[in-house]
Amino acid sequence: MTLVDRHVRDTQELPRSRVKIDRRQWNKAFLPVLDQLRQDLGLPPESRLRAELHSELVYGRGQFFVPHQDSEKADEMVGSLVVTLPSTHTGGALVVEHGSQVATYRPKTALTFVAFYSDCRHQVRPMSSGYRVSLTFNLLLQGARAATGLDAIALHCAARLDARLARPQRTDGDWSIRLPAGCTCELCGKLRIFLGDATRRSLEWPLRKDRRQHVHSRINNAELPVRHQTRRTGSPYTLILTKTDDLFDREREARDRDDADLHWLQAAGVTVPAGQTILVTRRAAAPGAQVR
Repeated sequence: MTLVDRHVRDTQELPRSRVKIDRRQWNKAFLPVLDQLRQDLGLPPESRLRAELHSELVYGRGQFFVPHQDSEKADEMVGSLVVTLPSTHTGGALVVEHGSQVATYRPKTALTFVAFYSDCRHQVRPMSSGYRVSLTFNLLLQGARAATGLDAIALHCAARLDARLARPQRTDGDWSIRLPAGCTCELCGKLRIFLGDATRRSLEWPLRKDRRQHVHSRINNAELPVRHQTRRTGSPYTLILTKTDDLFDREREARDRDDADLHWLQAAGVTVPAGQTILVTRRAAAPGAQVR
């Protein structure tokens, strides 16, 4: 097993070479599930999904995976699949975000599939007890007419752009900033309260060097529009946080880009049906599949 940066992902990973799957049982039990996932994701009937094993992850007490987005590891990759094996545990919920939509899954006693497009952010919340074991797969779109999957991807993009543009625009004087989920320490709790305050622009915060560095890293890693400086008088020194006008500039620029991209898609004939949702889907596998 190997460990990665515990500030990002505190879990144990088994390499693919250590994971053995009974292919006969896999084809019997899981191929029908993959076909159903293809349909639910809105991919064309002429194509098929192939699940390529990426890793096996084991989460123990207190372990987690901060919000992140999977990189596309192949040209044919359209999404990710998380297969959670039955186990007795508490905590460790899988949370998937798509635009303003959030879906939470807490699998326990059944073999559970969760599939989502590659640009969905997702996380595993901290475990409370037991072990959570999951297999992660890259979903590859294949088939003689797999290229037509671009239609589904274009629809997915249009739906997401449409949802973002439907959100209320930020008003003048609203200085609230969302801190991405992740660390739950008391420092991040206070930082989250300050950032979420729509009327407060600055915070003076006496902190030791190691605690200042932690706050620095949270702001920098999330690329937040917050300036952080240290006033080197007194003991401990004082960290000064200031929300900047980049908050408004970034949102205006992002909205302009979204509007331009959506108009481009609409000009190409892509329309979003009323009530269209392209987020995430799950199915329980038929019994009999074996993973060792």
